[in-house]
Amino acid sequence: MQQQYVQCVRDATSAPLWWTNRPCVEKEDCNVPKTADVVVVGSGYTGLVAAITLARRGRHVLVLEARQLGFGASSRNSGMLGPSFPKVGLSGLAKSYGDTLAQALMEESLDALAYTKQFIQDEGIECELAEVGRLVAALRPGDYRDLEDHAAVLQRRFGIMARMIPRTEQQSEIGSDLYHGAMLLERDSSLQPAMYHQGLVDLAGRAGVSLVQHTPVLRIVATGNMHLVTTSRGQIRSRNVVVATNGYTGSLSGYLRRRIVPISSALIATEPLPSSQMRRLMPGRRLVEEKRRVLYYYRLSPDGARLIFGGRAVRSGDGAIANSVDLYAAMVRVFPELAGVRAEYAWSGLIAYTFDMLPHLGEVAGVHYALGCCGSGIGRSTWLGRKIALKVLQDPEGRTAYDSLEFRTRPLYYGNPWFLRPVVAWQRLRDAIGV
Repeated sequence: MQQQYVQCVRDATSAPLWWTNRPCVEKEDCNVPKTADVVVVGSGYTGLVAAITLARRGRHVLVLEARQLGFGASSRNSGMLGPSFPKVGLSGLAKSYGDTLAQALMEESLDALAYTKQFIQDEGIECELAEVGRLVAALRPGDYRDLEDHAAVLQRRFGIMARMIPRTEQQSEIGSDLYHGAMLLERDSSLQPAMYHQGLVDLAGRAGVSLVQHTPVLRIVATGNMHLVTTSRGQIRSRNVVVATNGYTGSLSGYLRRRIVPISSALIATEPLPSSQMRRLMPGRRLVEEKRRVLYYYRLSPDGARLIFGGRAVRSGDGAIANSVDLYAAMVRVFPELAGVRAEYAWSGLIAYTFDMLPHLGEVAGVHYALGCCGSGIGRSTWLGRKIALKVLQDPEGRTAYDSLEFRTRPLYYGNPWFLRPVVAWQRLRDAIGV
């Protein structure tokens, strides 16, 4: 641990910055109904969009949440909204699935981004949505060349506004000498994730959705053409069930537990900094992520006063302090002048990866599911929530390119990612030596 940074993070509050003005939604607990047309397990973006879609089509929908509404990643994420391209890229997809399906998966990622932004605008959700663009920063000259090739493919195959920022011009976008240029994705956006979640809660309430929190689901059993959902507060009979729990799925479903890899993602937010300093460090006000295997990413807070810096949290020992120090050290590597600045917020949450690095939705034992957003959840969750609801309704519009994917597990994996620390250590070594 970089001991000199411990004092800079030690007193940080563990609640997300986003909860400061929009705290994690607390609603008065209500009685748990005995029946519903559809029970949705999970009150994040996916679950709420599914519930809204179903309720607007006349279904009596009950959303069950184990903690507070939106306690998980939906109110903890970085608020970076992009097309969520599959991690392996077009060439990797084509190698695994062929050109046709690879093209369809990439196009659906773009559709998800467009749909989410239009949905927010059409529904009038106030969540600080801003089209600021995203820089993918090259750590080495070879990374820049790879990004050039990627940008050319995105422009040629998908019409995406992607352009290169050479190192000689990058100071106009980011006040750091660390990088060897960057690729700019101009349509990527930022938002305040807890405000977006609050907007979905409000829409669900107006649509007639029953929202019940502090009610863990313990078991789901099919009984004829119905399901018996056992919770900590009683049982519900429902014709359909949607599981939308992503990184918080736990032991609810043995099938899903073997296919979801929960990973902790952590963020820190600095104390408010002088506006002149922020203009110097982030003149373009872009979202930024580094081209690496173990991801670091950062952005400004909506008011432009703080730097928010995030990455994967895999340290043990001192737990939250160790992870926060890791992030702080990475931040200082980018912006040396921030050494000594206090981190006022340091928080984390669980995201869900899959073994093929793609989201999945479908049905198992009569239960519908949509999860596995692989760290790119705002657009994917919104899109998947609508799609899984349409599948419940047996609406042909529920079809998706993801339907063609087999949801695979691995031998000896039963929901505990025992392999995560050595894998991340190996990937960090590869990042460090550039292979």
